[in-house]
Amino acid sequence: MENLLIIKSNFVYSKSKDELIEKEGAFIVVNNGVIEDIYDSLPDKYKNAEVKDLTDKIIIPSFS
Repeated sequence: MENLLIIKSNFVYSKSKDELIEKEGAFIVVNNGVIEDIYDSLPDKYKNAEVKDLTDKIIIPSFS
């Protein structure tokens, strides 16, 4: 967990060209510049990590 970024926000992303996902108040975990996942609730292993609260924003992440 050297370069860890956790953001709580509202997310919109597509799993495929036919499916759009919206998650309100979810957590995105970025570890060493790579998106690990978007979670509905923060996993216990990150309970002591700093979380940036951007719940007044909409984030459209890019998975690559």
